[in-house]
Amino acid sequence: MKKIYFLLLFAGAFSSLSAQWTTNTQVNTEVSNSGGASSIDAHTMSTSTGGTWVAFYKSVPSPDYYEMRAQLLDKDGVKQLGPEGILVNDIPHASFTSVFSIAVDANDNLIVAFIATTSPNTLYIHKITPTGTQVWSSAGVSFTNAISPKLVVLNNNDIVVSWLSLSTGVAMMQRLAATDGSEVWANAVKVDPTIVTRPGNLYPLSDNGFIHVFHKQLGRFGINSNLFAQRYNDAGVAQWSSSVQLADVSSKWNIDFDGTQEADTIFIGFTGATGLHIDAYAQRINPDGTIPWGLNGSDFATNPAHYELSMFVDANPGTNSIWATATISDNTQGMQGAYVQKFNKQTGTRQLSDDSKALYPISNAPYVVALGISKFSDNDPVIMFGKYNSSISQFIYVSKLDANGNFVWSGDTIAMGTLPANKGRMDMTKVINDQAVTFWVENKNTDFLPYAQPIRIDGTTGLVPPVANFEATPTTVCRTSTVQYTSTSTGYITGYAWNFPGGTPSTSSDPNPIVTYNSNGVFDATLTVSNSSGDNSKTISSYITVNSVIPSVTLSGNMSACVGATTTFTVTGENLGSSPVYQWKINGTPISNSGNVLQYTQHASGSYQISCDVISTATCAIPPMVSTNTIDFNVYAYPKISMADIPVEVCRSDAAFLLNASPVGGVFSG
Repeated sequence: MKKIYFLLLFAGAFSSLSAQWTTNTQVNTEVSNSGGASSIDAHTMSTSTGGTWVAFYKSVPSPDYYEMRAQLLDKDGVKQLGPEGILVNDIPHASFTSVFSIAVDANDNLIVAFIATTSPNTLYIHKITPTGTQVWSSAGVSFTNAISPKLVVLNNNDIVVSWLSLSTGVAMMQRLAATDGSEVWANAVKVDPTIVTRPGNLYPLSDNGFIHVFHKQLGRFGINSNLFAQRYNDAGVAQWSSSVQLADVSSKWNIDFDGTQEADTIFIGFTGATGLHIDAYAQRINPDGTIPWGLNGSDFATNPAHYELSMFVDANPGTNSIWATATISDNTQGMQGAYVQKFNKQTGTRQLSDDSKALYPISNAPYVVALGISKFSDNDPVIMFGKYNSSISQFIYVSKLDANGNFVWSGDTIAMGTLPANKGRMDMTKVINDQAVTFWVENKNTDFLPYAQPIRIDGTTGLVPPVANFEATPTTVCRTSTVQYTSTSTGYITGYAWNFPGGTPSTSSDPNPIVTYNSNGVFDATLTVSNSSGDNSKTISSYITVNSVIPSVTLSGNMSACVGATTTFTVTGENLGSSPVYQWKINGTPISNSGNVLQYTQHASGSYQISCDVISTATCAIPPMVSTNTIDFNVYAYPKISMADIPVEVCRSDAAFLLNASPVGGVFSG
């Protein structure tokens, strides 16, 4: 969690109609078009895909006063839950709000814990999917007589919530089942029953337990505290023999502190006072409860003339250093500046000198304060700043530093919010996919609305051109077959332009077109995707292979036969495959027969047409069915002979006589 500042800016008028990230830092990307006439409280957190969850209060007329809402921006700044976001809970509030907490689970669901400030103060916890569905119920899970909620998502996606109970007067905890929000522990657990406790930050552990860094209240009343820590298993049972005191400097239990972790080791950044002098510290907490940097950890800087008013920390796993940024002032706190420090992870040794490094030295107005820190994949930190002129902030901007704390980007800073207007609730998400998102609420016109602006590792902000990518199924086809193309492009896309040489259609603006190929060959495919900031193309050469073979057949056999004789007809051919199908026909009428050979016997004379249709089973046979030539087959009857009466006796030298026979033209013997 990050410490929250409220910046007052002189009034301005502007309206935002942006539907995605914009490069116009006076407009910015509007998270919701509803907010309130007075500054609204809000929290933000990244999703695993680089999206940004925002939970915020919206002002509504009395007697309800406020309602809790949520919005999800995708990585391109596009609202996923409508222009206003979705309603989380409209339980009535008093005329003020209380602090609330959010978390994001492994499925990118948002968990919101907030307090309805009517009597009795009631804690409500809701779980919302990225599509805006309430997982548990529209009423959420509730605990009465509660304030100051804190959340952590365990390794199994269950949730532990801690709160200050107005009934017991100490911090309590309960575990909620991920599926339905039911209470897992039989009873809520006191954080440490031996001392007066206040909720702090909770950190998940690999064994499904967690570490709670909490406050021990100093004195019976007030907000002064010392920081302690305790490890708990998944049943809520303390694992260390006693809670570990992290610091003896005086913190404030109602002020958030920052933290990060590497595996089960926790690093926190906090402020604490000795007398009236305020310092910022980094502390390491090992999984076994030891604090190798000692009580109070490592001081951000050692200049006794400086007051260290805030501190934010972050680190990348596998690196040797923890980076930190702090706002430092003179002893009047009227002059301020922004500084940076890094600590050795093992020893806590300061690595940018004992006095830290001034990014913007302490000065009169205009002066600069640190608002947050995160780390890019190259291990360079990115720091969010606010620039004040007296009590008025003029700009919000960010800077990237190298390993020595020097500015990386040309001009040192990249502007995020530059419209002079009342701003508040500044925050910055952790870097996901080399993009962090800065966030604040601002009165650009007549109402306070939530706004966001991205910053990337290369110093770009606003919308960037999408990146084209695609796939096709299948990529080897037969002629006349279809191919399904699917865009797998990333980024915010408003236009698709496909090009398919050899295909029908040859172009398309559909995200996922279907294309037919009617010619053999090997073909490229190209996709260009675009938005208002530019376009990007991808061509895959020789991507689609189109094949075909042409079957051919020939019918052979005798042209004639006598009635009753059996004649053999044979089909031969090419590109017929391993098991072609033959359909023989006599005078165009199919007959029952299989195979490429027909043994045909006809008992009636006449003329007959013999043919065969063949279905090829060869791959990519086009057309798959071909017909043979037709044989005109004649069937003849046997000859009939008739003769006149022959004399019974014929003498040698008698005259010859004639015989009559049919059919005419035959040759007779006997």
